[in-house]
Amino acid sequence: MADRDEEPGVEDEPAPRRTFAGAETIGIRALRGDLASRVRAAGAGRTTLVTVDGTAVAALCPVEAAAGEPTVARLAARGMIRPATRVERERPDFVMPTWAGVRLDRILRDVRGR
Repeated sequence: MADRDEEPGVEDEPAPRRTFAGAETIGIRALRGDLASRVRAAGAGRTTLVTVDGTAVAALCPVEAAAGEPTVARLAARGMIRPATRVERERPDFVMPTWAGVRLDRILRDVRGR
């Protein structure tokens, strides 16, 4: 039985294929252990092809804004926002181990010695 949104006898057309010249490739098993860094790389503009048994089946790539959709660069060019200037935050000198269910005011009191 067909879903209500589908018309009987009408098949979806396959999505158009894109070419990824110069993209890195990684197997699905290797991707499991390196997913976070590969997603960050995609956010930085690099494309990675994911393979299964040597065949490319998916791509991790930057999300492209639709025509007319605001991006940080477009908003900054119009003077509507000011892009971040600090790339990475400094790590704190002191990290206090804590546990769930502790109120912040009590932690601050302990840290400040009051």
